[in-house]
Amino acid sequence: MPNLATFENSARSIHSDIRDWPEEIAGGCYQHDCPPDKMCYPIATNFTCISIDCGLPPQVHLAVINTTSTFFGNNETVECLPGYILYGPRTMRCQADKQWSEKPYCLPVNCGSPFVENGFVESGMTTYGNTADVFCDFGYLVNGTNAIICQTNGVWSDAECIVADCGDPEVDNSVYVGDNTSYGAQVDIICDVGYNLDGMRTIQCQATGNWSTKPQCVIVVICIDDVCFRAYSGIMMSSYTAFTYDFTVVSTINLCVQYCQTNLPGYKGINYNPLDDFCRCLSVSLEEYANAGYSYGTGTNYDLYEPIS
Repeated sequence: MPNLATFENSARSIHSDIRDWPEEIAGGCYQHDCPPDKMCYPIATNFTCISIDCGLPPQVHLAVINTTSTFFGNNETVECLPGYILYGPRTMRCQADKQWSEKPYCLPVNCGSPFVENGFVESGMTTYGNTADVFCDFGYLVNGTNAIICQTNGVWSDAECIVADCGDPEVDNSVYVGDNTSYGAQVDIICDVGYNLDGMRTIQCQATGNWSTKPQCVIVVICIDDVCFRAYSGIMMSSYTAFTYDFTVVSTINLCVQYCQTNLPGYKGINYNPLDDFCRCLSVSLEEYANAGYSYGTGTNYDLYEPIS
C-alpha cells in the first residue's frame, strides 16, 4: 500500500479530486461531502474542509459569463453574444488545483452563399454582420433595399427581384386600356371626351419601371359662328357647321388669330381668355364690341384686331 503523504502529493500534482480517491487513501474524507465551495482534506483518519478559490473565470471573447461563485466545484455557464456560436464546453468548472476547466470560444454564425431568384448577389465574407449587394436581371427590380445582411440567426435578410411594373400611366384627362402594366406590356391611352391625343397612343413598360414617352390629352376647341368653345360632352352641334382645331395648350394668341382668320368670314379680331383657355372670334369692330356691353383689356382678356383687306 502506498504511503498516504506520498499519494496526496502525487494526487495534487495531477489535480485529482480527493473525493474520487479510494477509501484506504481518502481516510476520513471517504464518503464525506464538504460544502459545495470547499474540498475535503484528509488528516490521518480524520478530515478537514478547505476552501478552493479559482478567482474570476477567464474572459471569453464575444461571450457573457454571469459569475455566481469562484469557489471549488462551481460551474459557470458561458453564453455567446447574438450572432455567435459556442465551440467547446458550455460550462467552466473551478477545480481542485484552483484553475478553471477548459475555456470555450465563440465564432460568428455563417449565413452561407446568398441567393436571389431572377438576379445575382455579390458578397465577400458570409458571416454575421457582413453585407452583400443584390443585382436583378434585366426587366426585374429589387423589392426593398439592394443590400442584404447576415443576421444573428444565420439567415440573410430578405431580398427579392420582382418583375418591373410601371403602374398606372397617369395621363391627365384619359383612361388606359390594357390588362398588364409590367415590363414589356403595352397599353393604349384613350383621351376623355373633349380632348385630343398629342403623341403615341400605345406606350410600353420599360425595364426601368417607367413608361415609354407618354402622350398628352389636350383640349379640343370647337368654333360655331363667331364663338369658340371648349369641346365638353353635351355641346349641341345641331345644324351648325363646326370647325375643330387641336390646341396643344390654348395659350398662343397667334394660334387663335390663325384659326379665326381661316374659319370666320368677316373676321376682325379675337378676345382670348388665358385663364379659361378659349378664344372668341369677333366679326365686329372694337367700337361695336364695346358698345355691345363687353369689356376688353381687363388684364385677363386680350383683345386683338387686325384690318380686313
